[in-house]
Amino acid sequence: MKNILFILVFISTFSYSQKIKNNFQIGDSIPNFSSTLTDGTKFNLESLRGSLILIDFTASWCLPCRKQNAELNKTYQTFVYKRFINAKHFNIISISLDDNQDLWKVTANKDNILWKQQICDGNGWYSPLAKLFEIKMLPTNYLVDGNGKIIAKNIWFDELNNKLRDQLPNSK
Repeated sequence: MKNILFILVFISTFSYSQKIKNNFQIGDSIPNFSSTLTDGTKFNLESLRGSLILIDFTASWCLPCRKQNAELNKTYQTFVYKRFINAKHFNIISISLDDNQDLWKVTANKDNILWKQQICDGNGWYSPLAKLFEIKMLPTNYLVDGNGKIIAKNIWFDELNNKLRDQLPNSK
């Protein structure tokens, strides 16, 4: 019963998030932004320019997000050291909309998130990055090419892996 409820919540959340439009669409450039990572390191998106980047909005309380973390770990392990047509490698930025940074850190540890670019400013839905991207639903993500252009939006699991494979030099 628990699995059925999770699947229904995931499907309805995913379907609803596909219908929501915000200001960034495929083909748009992502603006540079700065923040502090959960480990205290200063972060600037420009530092990852030239990489394929998945910007993933998430939260510890979001069941579909938590399920996605396990899948993203697999994707990250598969593609992190690959070279792409217009990018030197793949990276993920998790932006948590938790209002408690410590709770997000526990969740990231429990979910064994492998990438270090994790942002949680503790402002929840009022986070400046949530406002910048006009986030209305979780999970939400953007796949950005090495030039900073959005090449996919709200892309999940197999579709994400296929899109990344399509970006490999030997895929054409």
